[in-house]
Amino acid sequence: MNDFVSQTYYNNTIGEWAIALVIIVASVIIAKLVYFIISRIVKKYTSRSKSKLDDLIVDMIEEPIVFAIIIAGVWYGLNFLNLNDWWENFIGKVYYILIIFNIAWMLSRLFDALVDEYLKPLVDKSDSDLDDQLLPIARKGIKVTVWVIALIVGLN
Repeated sequence: MNDFVSQTYYNNTIGEWAIALVIIVASVIIAKLVYFIISRIVKKYTSRSKSKLDDLIVDMIEEPIVFAIIIAGVWYGLNFLNLNDWWENFIGKVYYILIIFNIAWMLSRLFDALVDEYLKPLVDKSDSDLDDQLLPIARKGIKVTVWVIALIVGLN
């Protein structure tokens, strides 16, 4: 058994590969647990408040938080391995881009939900048709701006 675990593939033993895999699987399990806690416990507490803002924020950030936990677990698991410089550089760049896009996804969802919750009722109450036409343009403009900034930062 010791011989099997100590066999080396791509500068890592099978034991090191197994530990990296366990770290990645554990991060997925922890992410599912966090998702369960947010969706069952945190949402129950935020629904008791008079404000809808906390409900909205929790609802919009739960998936990006789960994704961030999975990204962190994959990064930590892969950093446990002895990889050559090219792979470490590549993984670092991919990790950086994933973090930027996760933040952009969270901000895009949050801004879209805030517009839908707070601006749309104001626009619906007004008699003017101009604001009814400008709201979808502003909504898409905010999304495009967030994603363009994320793309610029990610490609930097």
